[in-house]
Formats: sequence, C-alpha cells, structure tokens
Amino acid sequence: GDKVGDVRPRGNIAGNFHQIANATLTIVGRDMAVSSSVVQNAKKKSLIEFEAFAGEAEDILITQFVFESANQFSLTNGQNYTLWVDTDGDVKVDTILEDGVSAQNGQIAFNDWAGGGYVIPAEETVVFQVKADIASSYQGTSPLLQIRFNTGATFVEAEELDDGSSLEGIRTFNEGGEIVASNGSYTDGGGNAAIRVTTEAGIIRKLRDNGNLYVKQNSAPIRNRQLLGGSLTEPLLSLTLVAERENVDVTDIVITASGANAASFATAVEHLKLFREGEAIEFATATTAGCGTDDVPPNSMCASMQNQQLIAKKNADTDIDVRAQMKTDEKGGTTGTQFSLSLDPAPSTSSGAVRARGVDSSNDLLANNGDSSEGGEVFIGIESAGPNARIVGTEHVTVLSKITSITNANPDANGTSVPTGISAIGQFKFTAATHSNSKNGDNDFVLSGIVFNVNATNVSIAQNSFAFYNKADQTKRITCDEYDLNGDAVTGVSSGTLLIECKALPASAVDTDIDEGTDAVFVLEADITNPNNQAGNGGVSVLQVSLSNFDSISRSPFGAQGAVANRSHIQWIDEDQANTFANGNSFLWIEYPETSVKSTSYNS
Repeated sequence: GDKVGDVRPRGNIAGNFHQIANATLTIVGRDMAVSSSVVQNAKKKSLIEFEAFAGEAEDILITQFVFESANQFSLTNGQNYTLWVDTDGDVKVDTILEDGVSAQNGQIAFNDWAGGGYVIPAEETVVFQVKADIASSYQGTSPLLQIRFNTGATFVEAEELDDGSSLEGIRTFNEGGEIVASNGSYTDGGGNAAIRVTTEAGIIRKLRDNGNLYVKQNSAPIRNRQLLGGSLTEPLLSLTLVAERENVDVTDIVITASGANAASFATAVEHLKLFREGEAIEFATATTAGCGTDDVPPNSMCASMQNQQLIAKKNADTDIDVRAQMKTDEKGGTTGTQFSLSLDPAPSTSSGAVRARGVDSSNDLLANNGDSSEGGEVFIGIESAGPNARIVGTEHVTVLSKITSITNANPDANGTSVPTGISAIGQFKFTAATHSNSKNGDNDFVLSGIVFNVNATNVSIAQNSFAFYNKADQTKRITCDEYDLNGDAVTGVSSGTLLIECKALPASAVDTDIDEGTDAVFVLEADITNPNNQAGNGGVSVLQVSLSNFDSISRSPFGAQGAVANRSHIQWIDEDQANTFANGNSFLWIEYPETSVKSTSYNS
C-alpha cells in the first residue's frame, strides 16, 4: 500500500524493436539458350537452371523439386536425370544432390537428396540445375526434350531449418509477373504464399542421331614448295575440321596425290605425317599400306587413327597440317615429280577421304548424301550442307638438290659512291641445302641461267661490258646480254633500268655447280664509264643490282628477251654425277620466302 515516490528512468519505457516475418523461399528461372542440338547417348546435358533465395526470417531446407515435360515432349528421351547445386557460390553447379532418377507418371521427382535436403541460409541465393543423359533411341513423335516445373502439383517442398515447420503454399508467376498457378494453403490467409516461383521452361534439346563434321582447306595460303629428297617437308596441305552438335572422333583420313605426275607420288614420298597446328610431333602417319583393302582412289596414302587420337572439337576449328617424308634417291626418290595433295569428295562411309564417329553418340557419321539437310554426315570442301567439293592443295615438285638462301654478298655498304671502270656491281651468295641423295654421286645445284635487274639511274655503262663469274675463280667469265624492260636488246651506252641475261652457263667456263651443304658467290661485273651523267644538272645517280621473278612455280619461260609477262629470271639443273646438261632436270624457280634479293645500292 505504499506510495511510489520515484520512477527511473523517466519518460517512455520500451523494449527492443522486433520485426515479425514469415519464412519465405523465392525461386526464379535462369536464362538458357532457347534451343540446342544434342545427340544420342550424350551425357550430362543441362535441361533447366534456376536460383533459390531464402528470405531474411529463416534458413530454409529444400527437400523436393518436381518437373514435367514441356510441350508434350517425351521424358523417356532422357535418362539418369540428375539434380546439381552450386556449393561455392561461383554460379556454376558442382555437386550432385540426387542422380539416377527416371521419369515416372509423366514427371521427374527429386525427393531423395543426399543429406535429406539442401539448406539455403537466410538472405542467400543458390543455383540449381537439372541434367540428363540422352537416350540411345528416341520416343514420341517429336525428337525433342524440354522440362519445366510441374505447377499442377506440389512441385517444391521446403521447411524452416530450426523447427522443421513446412513452408505452406506455392504461388507461381510467369515472366511478366502474372499469377499462373497456386498450390496449397497460405500463411497469411491466401494473400501471399510462403514459396513464390517465377517459372521459365528449360532449354529445348533437339535430339539427333549424331553430329556433323565439316572438312575444308585452311584459309592460310601454302606456297609452292620444292620437296628435297630425304627431308621432312614444310606443310603441303592444311585442313580445318569443324564438328557440330558433338565432338567428333576422326578415324580415317585418305590423302590423294593429283596432277600430271601423281602416278610417281609414292615413288618419291615415303609417307605423310599429320600434325596438329603448332605441334612438333605428328599424331598420325599416312602410308600406302595403311589403305589396306579400302576402295580408295589411286595414288593415295591413308592414316587410320586409334580411338580419340584426333578429336574435332564441337563448334571450334581444329587445324591439321600434312607434311611429307621424302625418299632419298637411294630409296627411289626422284627429281621433277610434280603433284598436289587432295581430298577426294566421293561420298562413301567405307572409303571416303574422311571417316569419323560421334564422341557422345558413338555413332558412325554418314557419308554426305548431297542434299541440303544435315543428317549426321561428313562434309568435304564445303561449309554448309550440299554436295562435296574436292579439296586440292598447292602444287609442289620433288628435287634432289635445293637452294636454301640467296643473300647480298657485296662487301660495299649501301650508300657507297657509284664506282667507275670495270667493277663488281652485284654479288650474291647462293647456299645449297645439306642432303643425303648420293646415288650416282651427290646431287648438285647447277645454275644454268640468270637474269639480273639493274637500276642504273643517271649512270652510263659501256656496251657489252656486263660479265658474270664465280667469285672463287675470277679468271673465267661469260659475257651477258642487255635488254630493256620490254625485252628489246639495248644498243650503245647502257643506262636506266636494264635486264641482264646470262645464259648457257654450264656450257661456259664458269663453274656454277654448288655441292650440297656449300655455297658460292656469283658476281655481275660492268664497265662504268660515267658514275653520274647528270652531275652538271644537279642530278643524283643510283646503281643497284637485284634478283626477282624467281620464286614462283608458274614462271615460264626463262630469259629477258621478248615481251612475255611471266618470264622466269632463274634457271637451274638438279644434277648428279651421272647426268649431263642434256639430260639434267631443269627448273625455272627457287623456293624462297622473299620475292626479290638486292645487292648494294650505290649513290652519287
């Protein structure tokens, strides 16, 4: 009954503020490609992906997802349905929650999860994905597979982690936010469901028997090559493989020689080696014996690969280079055999130029039937469905000797004053390749003719003074002929732009033989009567000798005389000790990366 005399603290007395919220789970579908092809027996193909978010009130334990077929596609086209989850937050699923699930009664139910369910902490988001293996044969009228949440049933079950209370009610929305389905009772009397789902059907998988393979010639150009006996050549043919729908295991490649000398291909070539682009070790070898009893075109070599020895990646370029291991002349190697490497377009699964099978489907790819539809086929020489086209590489020629470099050998530096009198105005060093072609003695490179380009701007040169010699023996010379750029003979004092032709060299006293692995310096000499015939007018003179028109197999004939646009400026003989000039093998080009070689530039 005593009076209260004092109350402290004075003012309003209130406890802590508490927000009362219900446990909620929000599920939203994640975007995937609208459709994608998939082949028989393909494994672990994604069908649908979505993310689940737990509200701030409680950690949520999810225990069930149920899916159905979208658009009446048969669920039996999929097997071993598997539920995956992202456990490390990188938005990439990495852990299986349940696998081995089959479609039953028109639906796929995941309700026997490892650990009894999966916990989503409050205010966190977790990504889920359903994958399936594709059946080995298809059911239903449409070879398609697509799934979605089965909104006609309780397709999500979840509970509060702390006390096991079930989350009641599911309300489903479309992507536009419209309600499309409601299931169960609601915690607030029907206004809001504890589980809210924004649906999105999964990717449409277009089911195919197997993939396709496109084989085409690589766009990077390959130059004409001289194939030295006994050597491993540079790439002679480069191919690009592109697989569609699945990775493709290439099992056989048949490479055929074409051209006028194709019948001598196997005489000169021991075998072909196949390299992945950028790799130093071959992954396969093509031989004549490798063709076995297959019905392949004449003059072919075949590479038969082991399982997954050459995989063409799906939707990516796989580049391969074909090189030749040449025979020495002791093994039958020849000189002057011209051929190209090609892929025959004949469509045959047992003898076609390229044979393959799908990695996922394990089905053999069919030969191209020539129509405009893709049906699990090998397409050769084309980039879209249609009749095959022959792939033909660059033309090459066999040799038993070869020049590897041509360089300026003039000791005078660029910018040296134009000399006067009889002078060595151009000097070039020719280096021959080392080789083992020793039948009838080592083969030599024999220079039989050469045309020099001479720029003699404001320089006067005495008529008929151009001479050619080997620097190792300057006592032996041959006089060369002078022509203008039109191929007409020059008379009187020479000046301006000139073509100097030195021919019939083997019949002369000049030694133009270059032994294998050695070099020789050849010199062009001239009598300069006036180093600057415009000096009184303030003119500048230039004198320079160069070599050009020697690097293409198509150049013919040799020489400077006459108005022929594609004349060659080099002529040489591939000669062993048993050959004479009359029966030697003559060539009008040299394989070289440069289109011209310049000697010293004189200026006055």
